[in-house]
Amino acid sequence: MQYKPYTSKKHMILSKKFIAALLLLILIAVGTFYLIHKHNSNQVLKPAKTHIDYSPAKPSDNAASEARKNNTTPNKNGSTGQTLNNTGDSPSFSVSITGANIDKGSNTLYVGSLVNGEISGTCTLTFSKAGASNIVLTNNVTLQNSSYVCPVFSESVSKFPSPGQWQATLDVVNGNSKATDKTEFTI
Repeated sequence: MQYKPYTSKKHMILSKKFIAALLLLILIAVGTFYLIHKHNSNQVLKPAKTHIDYSPAKPSDNAASEARKNNTTPNKNGSTGQTLNNTGDSPSFSVSITGANIDKGSNTLYVGSLVNGEISGTCTLTFSKAGASNIVLTNNVTLQNSSYVCPVFSESVSKFPSPGQWQATLDVVNGNSKATDKTEFTI
């Protein structure tokens, strides 16, 4: 018996279509592999460069903290944490302005504070500048996260009549006792 290849036209057309489809699939697979490989080879992972300084703290690193503890010299915002009262007795509380920052996105000034040792009272925040009208905000001392604070004061920068150096004075009053802290900021 002798081998006879299929030579019909129909069989030849089907064979050519099969070979074309097989070549097309191989081409797609190779192209996909190439694109994936090329894409991943561009993403070279580089180790992050970090530096941690384990040397002991310098005295200047702790100066602001020590000044706050002693309430004798201003912190970097000019805050002194002074405590005053009208009776001559030493009050049972103090107040510290913890920050005066402008959020550029909302163009709003935020002032935060901490009241030490007092559970009630009135907070009055006065913004002042020579030659400009004072801006006065009032709130009550509240308990937040286990600390007594004057809730964060916020004021639109547009309410300040002139740019420049302003002073924020925070007074906390309870009965005849008064605690005051001051800081400066620039509008």
